Amino acid sequence: MNDQLPAALPSGVVTPAVFDDTLYRVVPAVVAALGDQASWRYVEFFAANIRNPNTRRAYARACSRFFGWCDDRGLTLTTIRPFDVGEWIEQL
Repeated sequence: MNDQLPAALPSGVVTPAVFDDTLYRVVPAVVAALGDQASWRYVEFFAANIRNPNTRRAYARACSRFFGWCDDRGLTLTTIRPFDVGEWIEQL
């Protein structure tokens, strides 16, 4: 299972003041496949909605692992179902 998938944002999009870990410099492939706007929105969610840096890191890590799990199964953002989320949680 991939913890991080190689779909990097364009340079300059992520600033060290907002993201202090390289984990945030990588957007999961299933998100990046939808284009720059989706990639930016993914990063923006963590920057704008989660103020605590430890929580932000933990959530980003969990999302990265989940989307890696989805990628391993050929799932895309439009094909992920609640059943898939439940299956991933059960496997934890």
